[in-house]
Amino acid sequence: MKPSSDQYDWSKKLKRVKLKDSAVAKALARIAGGEQHVVLRAEDGTEVVAMSLEEYEGLMETLDILSDEEEAQGLREGLNDLDEGRVHTHEEVFGHPFGESPRT
Repeated sequence: MKPSSDQYDWSKKLKRVKLKDSAVAKALARIAGGEQHVVLRAEDGTEVVAMSLEEYEGLMETLDILSDEEEAQGLREGLNDLDEGRVHTHEEVFGHPFGESPRT
């Protein structure tokens, strides 16, 4: 059974390693910049995919949300409301544009 999202910390599975090789450092810079994903293959054929930490964290957050049926249902309902035009602007709801202070 998978622990609930509020009980599980994906970052506990991360291991940080410093690499000094300049070609590797350049590849990591491209990955971190979101320019590409890289498949790393060990001599024994084992393969892993490298991606930026930001992208990894976003992916884990998405998996967390989608694995919680209540959150996933709320997301589906919200997207359906958006598709059906059942939305209001910030100004319609709060009486002022988003980012501006309420007028008194």
